[in-house]
Amino acid sequence: MTDSPTGTATVVAPPSHDAAARLKAAHRTFWCTTQAGGCGGVLILYVGTVRVPHFQHLPGASPCVLSSRDAAPAYAHLAYQRELTAWLADQGYDARIEHRFDDAGRADLHVLVGGVAHTLEVQLTDIAVDAWQDRDARYRTHVDHVRWLHGPASTTTARTERVTRDYALRIGRDEVGGVRIGVDTTGVEAAIAWVSLAECRMTAAGVWVPQLEAALRNIAARADAARRPAAEEATSRQLRVPQLAALERRTGAHVEPPPGLRTTADWRRLQPDLPLWGPDHPGWAWMREHPVEQHAAGMYLAMTVTRLYFRGAYSMLANPDLPAEVVRSMVEDMTAAGWLYEDTRRAPEPMWRRGERAPAGY
Repeated sequence: MTDSPTGTATVVAPPSHDAAARLKAAHRTFWCTTQAGGCGGVLILYVGTVRVPHFQHLPGASPCVLSSRDAAPAYAHLAYQRELTAWLADQGYDARIEHRFDDAGRADLHVLVGGVAHTLEVQLTDIAVDAWQDRDARYRTHVDHVRWLHGPASTTTARTERVTRDYALRIGRDEVGGVRIGVDTTGVEAAIAWVSLAECRMTAAGVWVPQLEAALRNIAARADAARRPAAEEATSRQLRVPQLAALERRTGAHVEPPPGLRTTADWRRLQPDLPLWGPDHPGWAWMREHPVEQHAAGMYLAMTVTRLYFRGAYSMLANPDLPAEVVRSMVEDMTAAGWLYEDTRRAPEPMWRRGERAPAGY
């Protein structure tokens, strides 16, 4: 530090000897600040001719905890605190660094926005899940909102928050050393949406990041897509219950759903030996026109024609998992491919017959 034993004006020893010499001339005294967990003692900026410039305590100084471990994370943490404080000040907010709570230790930054109390926590290293949950819960008993900003080495802790709250905010440095904030919804570094801190804002609702709203929409869409198959399966089973019950009343025994009433799950259970759809097989080219989530159901429709039956009613070419218009489209595709054709012989309902170009052996 260049301001005092308890200061926050962080400087880094430049690797260049000339730059280090200029820094030493500009600031005659440096301190091991207590704000980073140091001893508050005087530091010397050593600028020799062999070793890389570095800070060291005075000879004979009392032992300092930072002398026995890498001090970089502690000073990086302090630098982030100072830059976040300046960012808040530019927006008219007065933040307190290392704010003390009666029973919750110290918060990195404490700030009031429109009467709403916020804690901003910069977490640069991983901590145990239970430790993070305990600190998070204790902070929330004192403030309205807690926002964690996870550094590059806080991957496990960021994942814990992401699983808990669907996303985590990351903090880091850009190519020129500026602070940047990222929205992390997947844990994949390349997928994190980064922006400069200057593009973000502090609001009564918390830290606003430009990409956050789009990320939350994507999270909601993924959650909806994950719920949809289960909901559709439940709906299809409800629709099939009266039909299967009628069949069981007529036969007096348990009835497995026949083709046309089988869901994709039923097909997998009743025909486990059927091969899976293969996108590289030339015979399945027509399937590529349909969404991937419909491929399994479409495969079983096709297997009804190519493997299981030679002739049947069009009503058996259905799957409760698929909308009726999708089934019609798939039947039209198979007809165009020569896998089936309409059987015009007299029958109580429209019938199909396997075509000559229907593939065999798969």
